[in-house]
Amino acid sequence: MNSLFQIDGPLWRFLSLLGDMVILHILWLFCSLPLITIGPATVAVHWVAMKIVRDEGRGVIHEFFKSFKANLLQGIILGIVFILAGAFIVLDFYLMLEKIEASNMFLLVMLIFLCIFAILYLFIFIYVWAVQARFSNTIYRTITNAFFISMSHVRDTSIMLAQDIVLVVLAVVSYAFLPQVFVIFGFFGVPMLFVLNARKLRRIMDEFLPQADHPMDDVEAGKYRDDIGKR
Repeated sequence: MNSLFQIDGPLWRFLSLLGDMVILHILWLFCSLPLITIGPATVAVHWVAMKIVRDEGRGVIHEFFKSFKANLLQGIILGIVFILAGAFIVLDFYLMLEKIEASNMFLLVMLIFLCIFAILYLFIFIYVWAVQARFSNTIYRTITNAFFISMSHVRDTSIMLAQDIVLVVLAVVSYAFLPQVFVIFGFFGVPMLFVLNARKLRRIMDEFLPQADHPMDDVEAGKYRDDIGKR
């Protein structure tokens, strides 16, 4: 029982994790305010989250800004690409659902293809930020690597996607009907999704890294150039 309340005990580790998530939420919101920098901010959150799950790193703020700076340019480009792609999918869904009829087979087929495209988008979205955080590659290679990883780990990807959808639905429902519960999402926000995914993401990323049992190095020294798609 005494071990529960020790500094390195499970209770304090859990409270420390909650504190780190609050800090990450504030940092992510602050660095995403210009919107154009939402990409590098999301990469940085993934970097920190993957270190948190193994209790590595010198502190959330230090690690966040180190990764944010290292991935600024490519993170901005990735952010723009995924914002535009996401907007395209949402707009297409809106236009199709406005015009679709049970007798219109063409629109029904197009809607099915759009659903498949949306699922692929979400699969890649789950991995692309972690891939950018850990590997040094072109934008195209980063996206294709994220695709290959998602396809080679369909079970893990599906689990992460399902839990993310559940959390988003809970956030929306609590905002509409249970504002007291929504306070939780107000404190922890988007990083909650990334931290929950981080343990699986870290394990999967380690499969493609040399000396995977070693702690993650600094961003500058710890990024590897690797064509995952050829493995």
